[in-house]
Amino acid sequence: MAEPHVVSALREKRDELAGLVAKMEHELSAHRESLGHVDATLRLFAPELTPDTIRPKIIRNRDGMFQNGELPRRILDVLRRAAAPVHIGDIAKAIMPVKGIKPTNAAALEDMVVRVGKSLNRLRLKGLACNGFDSAGLWALSE
Repeated sequence: MAEPHVVSALREKRDELAGLVAKMEHELSAHRESLGHVDATLRLFAPELTPDTIRPKIIRNRDGMFQNGELPRRILDVLRRAAAPVHIGDIAKAIMPVKGIKPTNAAALEDMVVRVGKSLNRLRLKGLACNGFDSAGLWALSE
């Protein structure tokens, strides 16, 4: 037989999740309805335009640490000042004090290295930064 406190906790968790699902379904329904109204209005003003061909905007959940585009700008500044390719960890350590974070904090450094790595990959795809030097994790400005 199941323990009563386990069943109680599971029921409470299920209630919470079911409530979240219901709330999100309601919000989704409202957004779909609004989208339909915007599509209808678009057809009034531009009948030749097909609303389904308009790409959805990617909405990123930002954590507030960096403003839009701030991290790539800071990374590029570090790379511009460097005479040689820079290790990803050193880039992260150079940016952390600007945001008031101590580079000696191991967890914060690990998080910043992940952020910098993702941003560097986007900069590489844009042709602004490059890696692939003798040592892994070295980055420089593209020529």
